[in-house]
Amino acid sequence: MIPNNLQDSKPLPRHLEEALMDCYDREQHNIEPVVTCTSHTTFELIKRGMLSAKTFMKNKRVLFGFYVTQMGIDYLSQL
Repeated sequence: MIPNNLQDSKPLPRHLEEALMDCYDREQHNIEPVVTCTSHTTFELIKRGMLSAKTFMKNKRVLFGFYVTQMGIDYLSQL
């Protein structure tokens, strides 16, 4: 179940915070929205409502991109 807001969510463990920061930095610098962390970490952030997954095209290939949601941005702004 995805939390509705930050008050409903638990604080993130350090490795999830670092992965979320990495995704946000990639977005801010217009770098491909791929993740450098494990799939378990990615799914945990999606489950918590802090990342979303979308597809994008690169060199005629469909790839998954991961984008920080507003809740993820709000969480990072509190750090």
